[in-house]
Order: sequence, then C-alpha cells, then structure tokens
Amino acid sequence: MGLAAAAPAAAQTAPHDDVDEFPDYAFVCPDGGYKSGCDSETIERAVQVEGAEPADFAERCLYKTEAACRVVSSGRISAFGSVPDLYWQLLHLQPVDGPRTEMLVLAEHQAAFFYLLSSRQVDGYLDPPIAAHGADDGESSRFILHIPAMNRALGKVDLIFFTSGEGWNWTDAASVMQQADRLLPAGFSTTSPISFNFHEMTAFAPVSRDSDAACCATGGVVALDFEQSDHSLAVSAVTFIESKAVAAAWVAHAETNGKALSGEDE
Repeated sequence: MGLAAAAPAAAQTAPHDDVDEFPDYAFVCPDGGYKSGCDSETIERAVQVEGAEPADFAERCLYKTEAACRVVSSGRISAFGSVPDLYWQLLHLQPVDGPRTEMLVLAEHQAAFFYLLSSRQVDGYLDPPIAAHGADDGESSRFILHIPAMNRALGKVDLIFFTSGEGWNWTDAASVMQQADRLLPAGFSTTSPISFNFHEMTAFAPVSRDSDAACCATGGVVALDFEQSDHSLAVSAVTFIESKAVAAAWVAHAETNGKALSGEDE
C-alpha cells in the first residue's frame, strides 16, 4: 500500500480542546488530600527548589505535602550550552483518601540557583524526560525536552518544552493532535495513544472515524512530521494510512474457539 500525504479537510473542527495554558492537573494537594480544593498554581507554590542542592533531587521530595511522598527516580540533563542544565525528580504521592499519583518536578540550574520549570501531576504515569538536541542552525541552538505522560481518563498528556536559546516555549499532546486533525480528511481525527520521537521529529497516532465508539479507533494510522522554528514547534505534514474492512472481524478467547463476527450461531 502506498503512502500519500493527506489533503486538508475544509473547515474541519478538531475534537480536541483548545490548549492555551498549562492544563490544570491537580490531584494531590499540599494538605495531603486527593482533589481537596487546590489547583496547579497552589501546587507549584508548594514546590521548593530555590534553596535546593543538586543532590536533593535524588534524596528528598521537593513538593511540600502532607501526603506520603517518595522519590522514585531523578536525573540531570545537560543541554551542552543550549540552555542551563536541567534537574528533575519523579515522585510517587499517596494521599490518605485517594489513589497514588505521580508527579514530575523539573528545574533549571542557573548561577548556583534552581528555578522551577514544571511541576506536573498525573493520575496515570510519567516517564523520565527525554532530551532531543536540535542541530545548531548557526544562529541559535535548538533543544527539545519531551515528558511522556498518561492520564487514565484522558489518555496521553505528554508535555513538550522547546527553545532556540531565548526562553522556553511549550506544547502538549492535545495541541499536537489538534494540529494534525486540521490536516486529516473530513470524518477522521487522531486519538490516543500518540507516540513521539523528537530525535527523528516524528510521531505516530491511531486515527478514529467520527462513527467509532470511544474504545476503538478503526480509521487507520497517521505519521506526523514536525518543524521547529525559533518560537514554535508545529506539525508540518501528516501521512495517513486508512484502514478499510476486507472481511468480518475475528475474536478468539482462550476458553473457546474464535468465531468471525458475521452472525454465526454460538
């Protein structure tokens, strides 16, 4: 099957929410409660990195909360002069009245001081940040930091920071999927899980038809290409491979023989 760039859909409305500020994912509050009335700004104020030492990222929870908190992994990212060194820690938070939540604390290290860059909580999982070093274009060194994340109710909620050496910009999975939807044919949209590879400036995602149930994407798969400029990281092209039914679906269970879903008697 050949690959072809998808034609843009005229006046297509993307199904993903507009993203113009950091999503407000607030689950475990400073008082130790689960969704007990705080927001992302309250949580950020309770993250204390300004007086921290580099070793603290591995040794103690920098989020001040009454919930049980432990560091499960940590690290340092050197951007080789593109940006200051970055330090991060991944936390497990256990409130007294809710499920365990994961949290990432990410900070810049400048002139012996730390400055908070991000403090994200999810009710699923977070993976360690992935640094993708961009090529030096002769004027600025481009750098991308990808934070893979999953919320159980929302699917992939990855956060992507990028810079050309003059301050940080950001985008996230929902915004990227919204951009891709504008380039897909009418009646199709991207869905989670989207898989990013910013070393190659690509991503892959399942595609749903408008008629699909929420559980099952039947439209096919799309490959996204990215282009980074000084202050943006955008989907530059999509390659859409549509799936078309050629036979009845087949379901197999360990206890019984599988049968095609074509009206056969049990």
